[in-house]
Amino acid sequence: MPTRRELWDTLHAAAASLYDGHEARAATALLCDELFKMRFTDVVVEPDAACPESTEIRMREIIRDIEEGRPIQYIIGRTEFYGRPFTVREGVLIPRPETEELVAWIIAEHTGPNPTKRYPAGRNPTQPHRTAHVLHESSGPAPLRLLDIGTGSGCIAVSLAAELRHSEVTALDVSAEALAIAAENATFNHTAVAFLLHDILGPNLPPEFAPGTFDVVVSNPPYVTDGERNLMRPNVLNHEPALALFVPDNDPLKFYRAIAKHGQTLLRPGGALYFEINEQFGSEMLQMLHTEGYTGAELRRDIFDKERMVRAWRN
Repeated sequence: MPTRRELWDTLHAAAASLYDGHEARAATALLCDELFKMRFTDVVVEPDAACPESTEIRMREIIRDIEEGRPIQYIIGRTEFYGRPFTVREGVLIPRPETEELVAWIIAEHTGPNPTKRYPAGRNPTQPHRTAHVLHESSGPAPLRLLDIGTGSGCIAVSLAAELRHSEVTALDVSAEALAIAAENATFNHTAVAFLLHDILGPNLPPEFAPGTFDVVVSNPPYVTDGERNLMRPNVLNHEPALALFVPDNDPLKFYRAIAKHGQTLLRPGGALYFEINEQFGSEMLQMLHTEGYTGAELRRDIFDKERMVRAWRN
């Protein structure tokens, strides 16, 4: 049976074949902690301590997975997003840190003493929203209603539900497998999210959605063009779901356009539409949103200085 040092070194060597130096070390630490309950400090303090008998078999299984390019997060079965654990399997994309910035933007604009959330004429944000679909007139301010389109693992929807306490969150996806994983994550993180199976590219919206139901619509839809496939790492290309990644080269904004059109029905006047985008198409996104009747569109750069997010308002 391997010692702690041998286990660490063997897993690190395998991870280094897939990831750069810092990433390889982080992946090794994650594997050791999650699957073997061993931290790097344990290796330093007692490098020659023997691991349990079952360790070698599991170690070889992990090495095989890594050599096949299977992402570490799928091997472990979970990842972290916005400070919370999320189950991930091959049926959903692995959440990225850039998407955390999109979530943070929404939270910042809809919390605090001076949220930038805009209200139609005559609506006081401290008073109930007096429309037919709101049933909270006797219990204080109406909740903030949010819709996440293409929810995948549910990382956006669950994070918003957890952070925006006075909210009602709904999430759509075309994949039943993704919705099942998202529901697991909502339950595990003690959040209430309503999940619906729906194809947003279709002509109709779910019958549950009355016009003006939502204050916020957010989406991180497929945006990698087919022409960019050869730029992607094999561990992404061969293991993460293509359905959630790719769009045709000749219509890279197909999901954004469909969501923006539906958004004119889904959002109340003054509601906000948020997207994560392909950095190549920032100006095209702004033009499309203007064409679809939105105002105040703003592009933001991510931690890697790429134009990655956009927000616009429905008139």
